[in-house]
Amino acid sequence: MDKKDKPDNTEPALPAEPTESTEATEPAEPIDRIDPAEPIDRIEPVEPIDRIDPLEPIERIEPGEPARGESRLVCMIAFSPHGPAGGRTRRPDLPPRPPSGRIRAVEADDIATRARQRELVRRGYDAISWAYRGDDGGSADGSGEDTSRYAGWVGELAALLPQRARVADLGCGAGIPATRELAGHGLQVLGIDFSAVQLSRARQLVPAASLVQADMAALHLTAASLDAVVSLYALIHLPLADQQALFPRIRDWLRPGGYLLAIVGAEQWTGTDEYCGADMFWDHADAGSYLRWLSAARLEPVWHRFIPEGETGHVLVLARAR
Repeated sequence: MDKKDKPDNTEPALPAEPTESTEATEPAEPIDRIDPAEPIDRIEPVEPIDRIDPLEPIERIEPGEPARGESRLVCMIAFSPHGPAGGRTRRPDLPPRPPSGRIRAVEADDIATRARQRELVRRGYDAISWAYRGDDGGSADGSGEDTSRYAGWVGELAALLPQRARVADLGCGAGIPATRELAGHGLQVLGIDFSAVQLSRARQLVPAASLVQADMAALHLTAASLDAVVSLYALIHLPLADQQALFPRIRDWLRPGGYLLAIVGAEQWTGTDEYCGADMFWDHADAGSYLRWLSAARLEPVWHRFIPEGETGHVLVLARAR
């Protein structure tokens, strides 16, 4: 999905949440991390899990709700995180450091802001699922995205994997075309998305895949339980801080020598804009930053390619766990 030429970088107000029921509910049983012997992956919840009806056995994981009311990012005073022990000194012309309580307040504010940005994306895809992707796998009119490329990308990855390899598709959406292509190569596929509407369609369109509703920023899978992770046009909807935090976790989920195939940004850009009839959030770093972050997470880039889409484009990267 493409960024716009002139994005509006302000966050729109989210629609009002429905009133929560006051009826007492029993907490869900805690779920263990994935057992590699199990055919369906499990998720460690961040709070009690409610089953989605009629999508069972899809499980839904909600991240912690941000505090109600206005919350904004506060520009922190720059100072070295290393302190005197790191061999760096503080510039004398800078104001005093804020008290530790203020630092914690800003950190909480940032977490709340990022949660709202992800929630905007979730609600957006609930609203535009059919406009964004038809049941035939075609892309939205005017998006510039050529979904016919997916078959070649998945085919390249499948050629590197053992038979019946276990693959997670992060941000699988309605399951087409990526999840369906993966399953078509005989791979064991776990599709993960936080849009209930998208997953409802994926259940019908890709019945061979296991599906889990979860926010990938809060997702935890068992270490060394996957042969590959695929994420096409999904990571770029996460705030950059969440993207950076996710890469080391992806490395932990992969077996040594496993692969990550992902679409990332080609150049730095952050914004919120209308997309297919709903407000949507994107956050891109430049390609060089992504390659450095992957290497730091022990995901060594094998190759990366610019993927043109109209007047803009993204970068497709293949990285291998070391």
